[in-house]
Amino acid sequence: MDDQRKYIGKPSYQKINLYGSFDYNTPHRFTQNNSGNTINEEENTFQLNRENEKTFKIKYYTWRLGTEWQFSPKHNIGISYHGYIDDFKGFNNSTVNKVDNSGELQSFILSDNNIIEPYHYDAISMRYTFDIDSLGKKITAHANYTSYRNYSDGLLKTDNFDANQNKQNTEVLKSHQPGSVEIISAQADAHLPFKKYSIKTGIKYAEVENDNQYRFDSLQSGNFVEIEDLSNHFKYKERIAAAYLSGSKKINKTTIDAGLRLEYTVLKVTP
Repeated sequence: MDDQRKYIGKPSYQKINLYGSFDYNTPHRFTQNNSGNTINEEENTFQLNRENEKTFKIKYYTWRLGTEWQFSPKHNIGISYHGYIDDFKGFNNSTVNKVDNSGELQSFILSDNNIIEPYHYDAISMRYTFDIDSLGKKITAHANYTSYRNYSDGLLKTDNFDANQNKQNTEVLKSHQPGSVEIISAQADAHLPFKKYSIKTGIKYAEVENDNQYRFDSLQSGNFVEIEDLSNHFKYKERIAAAYLSGSKKINKTTIDAGLRLEYTVLKVTP
């Protein structure tokens, strides 16, 4: 009678690893400080006394997810994701008193500078490994995507008063500064060691794009008007493709290395 056996389930070499994490913290900060300096106006000397308060409200979220799969004795795949949000708000209040040598108040300035600046980050990575044999021959492949996004909005208000606390004027400056960076890359490499020589070869492609906009507006007669001298829109894009081949051979006690690398780059900048 034949001994027939069946195995039901996953082979022993198959392994799946899953992992993930989440973290939340609030590193809020508050600072107060005083400073001062003297200035000369015509033949008079004045003292500028500053009182500053800074409040930072920060909510920081970060998370990670990933998996690794050994689906055969020689093949392995991994995927990971990492992201975070830095929800930042800053509130800066400042008082500047201008006094003469006798300590008498001449004028003062009140300013509020409020900033809302959330920062986003996402990164995805994929990798593959093929272990060809026990000599160390292997083929690897990687693909990555990374994105940074920053949305910054600010409002600076400055009130000028005379010595009798009469408001002289108000200046308001609004800023809008969104920015983003995207990075895409992929590469494949082969490491092929033999008994008498070794070969390495691979290809790679990467693309980087940077987009930053700076806009500043001042309040004039109840309407915000763009300040063109301070505003700017900058865009940068770069593409790189590369390939390489190298070899190594040992003759007695001497090792000979030789290699070749080819690279092609395209760059575009505006304005």
